[in-house]
Amino acid sequence: MNKVINKNLYKIINLITIIIFVALSFYSFKYAKKTDEYTINKIIITGNEFRKNEFINKIIQNDINNKNIFNIDISSVNNKIIKDDYIESAKIFTIFPSTLSIIINEINPIALFQKNGKYTLIDKNNDQITANLKSINHYSVPIISINESNNNDINKTVNTLKYIARKNNELYNSIGEIIIEKEFSYIIINNTKIKLNKNNIEKDVFKLIQFINDTKDSNDINKYKYVNVTVPNQIIVKERKM
Repeated sequence: MNKVINKNLYKIINLITIIIFVALSFYSFKYAKKTDEYTINKIIITGNEFRKNEFINKIIQNDINNKNIFNIDISSVNNKIIKDDYIESAKIFTIFPSTLSIIINEINPIALFQKNGKYTLIDKNNDQITANLKSINHYSVPIISINESNNNDINKTVNTLKYIARKNNELYNSIGEIIIEKEFSYIIINNTKIKLNKNNIEKDVFKLIQFINDTKDSNDINKYKYVNVTVPNQIIVKERKM
């Protein structure tokens, strides 16, 4: 009988302890929300290069004014940030007691081209972002030159550049321009012109990369004035006069 009473008493004590703990936690939380101690007074922004801290602080200012780490709407802050064309995604979290941390993932442009009189950056997802002088100067990417804008040609060229960047990043970084014509495309590296068959560009680029890898140094391509990789089973080159 005593064992049953002790067991029931133990359960009651545990239940009372849990109730007290929950009540204290609830009132502590309510108190914390009302005190200035947890009001956000520090913002840490990382991952951004093109968009400066001042720009990001400005667009989220209304969402953080008089907010603390418990009542800030993180979803709203995130939506304000990623609405900007140059920011692909963001990760936001709070740090006890009063800090907001924002990790920015900016776009990764692959190329720049002119469309309808405006300059447009194309990122790794083939999304097009209207560029201005500031972004053109910030992002050093190859320029796509084409007389008539054709989305198929643009997308194929961007995919080609992404392939080159994966296989030989040094080669990609050395490309200044890609000229798209009716049958052929031309990669311009400094004063070297490389001819590619537009309809066979994947194989031609593979052949070009193999050729450059065989030279052991991507800078060796600069000793050629002209490189033609469109001819099956061979590469035609014209050396630069010294």
